[in-house]
Amino acid sequence: MSAYLGRVRAFLGRRPRTSLVVLVPACVVVGIAAGLAVGALTLR
Repeated sequence: MSAYLGRVRAFLGRRPRTSLVVLVPACVVVGIAAGLAVGALTLR
């Protein structure tokens, strides 16, 4: 995972303008996935 984050950071460092375009959807997807995981665990 850290290698993936390093790759993403290097990619974003090259294109600062697209950083928000990439980071915001990624954060939303991660948040939704975490919410679904927590919801599935609590519903059981």
